[in-house]
Amino acid sequence: MQFKKASAKVWISVLVVVVLLIVGLVVFNSNKGSSNSVNGSDTKVKLTDTKFAQSSYLISDPTLSSDAQNAISGFNLSRNVLANGDIDITLIALNPEYQDQHYLLKSGQSLYFIESYAGDDNPPNGENPSLMDDHAIVVDSDGYVLTPLPSR
Repeated sequence: MQFKKASAKVWISVLVVVVLLIVGLVVFNSNKGSSNSVNGSDTKVKLTDTKFAQSSYLISDPTLSSDAQNAISGFNLSRNVLANGDIDITLIALNPEYQDQHYLLKSGQSLYFIESYAGDDNPPNGENPSLMDDHAIVVDSDGYVLTPLPSR
């Protein structure tokens, strides 16, 4: 009789664990969001419709415009085209206040660098008034932002 009681307790424990795993997987998958979510929202936003549009510079092309080069003056840019056609871009921070940034672009995606305060990377007094403007964002082939926008 003791064997049957222990067996029932084991089966109930196993059932509880399985139910918890299933619930956890469902919650985890429902919180992933779509690849087009921005700032935790499923609303698609075009870069041209944001306040950052005027201060965004394309940096994923093989050749950068002079404005784009000026915008990333606080970083060295490393760009590699992978065998599958993806583009691997790393922005290596030159200022210790910044962090390196790494992006892997799929076919049709572009990378834009936001520089709202031009020239703030190496100001005469050594202080940077805005670290939040030195941020890159990934945009799809239709111009929709795929990565979170800066909070400012």
